[in-house]
Amino acid sequence: MNIRANILLRVYLAFGLIVLFAFAVLLRLGDVQFIQGKKWRAMADSLSVREFDIEAIRGNIYSNDGSLLATSVPEYELRMDMFAGGIEKDEVFNSKVDSLAYSLAGFFKDKTAKEYSRFLRNARRDSLRAVLIKRRVSYQDLKLIRKFPLYNIGSYSGGLKAEQQNKRILPFKDLAARTIGYKKPNISVGLEGAYGNYID
Repeated sequence: MNIRANILLRVYLAFGLIVLFAFAVLLRLGDVQFIQGKKWRAMADSLSVREFDIEAIRGNIYSNDGSLLATSVPEYELRMDMFAGGIEKDEVFNSKVDSLAYSLAGFFKDKTAKEYSRFLRNARRDSLRAVLIKRRVSYQDLKLIRKFPLYNIGSYSGGLKAEQQNKRILPFKDLAARTIGYKKPNISVGLEGAYGNYID
């Protein structure tokens, strides 16, 4: 074998190894992207830090005889991450989704268990990460809901996300409501508006 043929053989061998290595990298990239994609996206979402503002609870307003005129109570908006850490496997989700649907239907009484089950399965099929379950849920109700199937796996592992919102309550309803007032961005009315800096 002459020198030229020997050099060409080495070049072809090196080129073949480079092509084989590139093919292996592309194959692994496709595996991570498409086959294991759901798992890695769920892990990235569970490990990422999300920054958000938490609204402070406004102080109470009392009359001069000590009667409570205005107070704040927390309410929660319930959402569900369909691929949270504890329910990312289809076996875990499918084994408990009907029980969860039955519990939600019995508790809220706004849909049947079958409708809740279909709703949750469709949300999972569509890979949704923040499906709205219910608005305006009290803290007492939230404590009970956290014991439902799937949600009892863990505070975030089961997929339940409870976002707190503060609701202003006037115990005497419309009586003196105008005097008590309210405070919204760029609008200040009554005591709430006048003393907003003190009760925020």
